[in-house]
Amino acid sequence: MSRRGDIEKAAEEYETLLEHIQSAPSEESKAKILIGYASVEIGKGQFSKALLALDKSIAGFEKILSQEPHKILPNILAARLSRSIALASLGQPKMAIDNCDAALALLAKYPDCEEICYIDEVSLNIAKRDLFEAIGDNENAKKALRTAQSVAEKMPSIPEAFKGTL
Repeated sequence: MSRRGDIEKAAEEYETLLEHIQSAPSEESKAKILIGYASVEIGKGQFSKALLALDKSIAGFEKILSQEPHKILPNILAARLSRSIALASLGQPKMAIDNCDAALALLAKYPDCEEICYIDEVSLNIAKRDLFEAIGDNENAKKALRTAQSVAEKMPSIPEAFKGTL
């Protein structure tokens, strides 16, 4: 619904889901509902609400990360990226950078998940570049961009045309 532009209807649906979240079949389901809700709140410009939902989502995913890291880690990284967007939108670029770094540090703990998380790693580094540029730290912005480019070069499935756009 939010992709079609009906953000208010999407918010209503997620609020209904949140009322029943305790009956969700798994911690993973609860965390995914919270990510969806946070995305809608970001779309509405409600960044504080989005942050609360993302924090709960990340905590839920972290509870089950060790059980299925290949399945759960991409979700945590996506939630962390959304969290950085919300933090930046609230005027907290340094916290957003720290959040990206926390996500990348978590990825480093699971090197066997690297291949399935290439896109997330590139996205987090591009976000860091943008955040560093926003605070006028061009040196670290260039480093983040070089890291994103390096990761993209290792990605077996990324189209060649995209590699040149970084």
